Amino acid sequence: MRSRIWLILWITGILFPMAFLGRVWPAFGKWFDPFFASGLTHIIFHSFLYAVLAILIGQWISPVSWNAWLKILGLILLIGSLHEGIQVTFAGLWPGWTAELLDLSVDFCGAVLGLTLKTIYSLRLMKKPS
Repeated sequence: MRSRIWLILWITGILFPMAFLGRVWPAFGKWFDPFFASGLTHIIFHSFLYAVLAILIGQWISPVSWNAWLKILGLILLIGSLHEGIQVTFAGLWPGWTAELLDLSVDFCGAVLGLTLKTIYSLRLMKKPS
């Protein structure tokens, strides 16, 4: 039950328009902007967000089959698409497809990393004798 609460909180945090909040609340922007200021930190933090998301979803849907992987990655791509749509909407911009596709690609790679780690952990637990 606790893992589902963390999952809901994590998804809410991903979908919340933090950049918009940083613009309307300068004190938050001073804290938030450095994390996404350069391309490298933007990529690292997007990867981290979606790696953790994959691990949390892997608590809910066991990732030990290809079918489960497809379900999890499909859900993550849906969340990533919503995330990008919300960002574009709050920025008041027409999608600059290059930036959105880069973010979705990074999100997907982070999710694959997190899902791989969760799968290895799950398989090790299954092999341990009781």
